[in-house]
Amino acid sequence: MLGNVRHWRELVAVLAVLIGSLAALHHYGANRRLAQLATETAESSGLLDRELGTPISMAIFVHGRVTERTEGGNADLEIPVYGDLGKGRLFAWVQRDQGPWRICSLSFQSDRGMAIVIIADATTHCERE
Repeated sequence: MLGNVRHWRELVAVLAVLIGSLAALHHYGANRRLAQLATETAESSGLLDRELGTPISMAIFVHGRVTERTEGGNADLEIPVYGDLGKGRLFAWVQRDQGPWRICSLSFQSDRGMAIVIIADATTHCERE
């Protein structure tokens, strides 16, 4: 009887690790998808060419939170980026109503201290939740 109890504990532990891994992978994928949108927007603006050069690349890990619901979503992300000339971080606020995700604000802070506003939230029609 004790052998069966140990077996169930191991099975529950494996299932917990598997569920946790799947949740982390889903979260990582959502962050990366929105971070890619922000990085492409920053690169196409041309505002970071002097600070980073082209092309702009994203680091592996993106920090922040993504909240998705059926009626919409909201994300605040810090995205480490780099190019031939330097590196820094993009700060993106991204929102979705019932349509596609759109960038509400996007700014850049270089490791050398340069700050650039790419999209100001005052120019978008986004509302903080």
